[in-house]
Amino acid sequence: MNPRYITNAEGKQTDVVLTMKEFNELVEAYEDLEDIKSCEEAKRRIAKGEDEIISFEQMKAELKALGKLD
Repeated sequence: MNPRYITNAEGKQTDVVLTMKEFNELVEAYEDLEDIKSCEEAKRRIAKGEDEIISFEQMKAELKALGKLD
């Protein structure tokens, strides 16, 4: 990454300028981290008995019943 900084009158960095490619890479990395965080939280809930594991077929059936899957 090659960030460029915008500074105020005192020379303090106030903003960062990135290329769209760099920005999109950061967004993708953030989304990947959010997915990892969600998986870890789900594993924690299952280990504590707060959630249960269901089959893929059961999940499809539930989503169809909710009208969220054709």
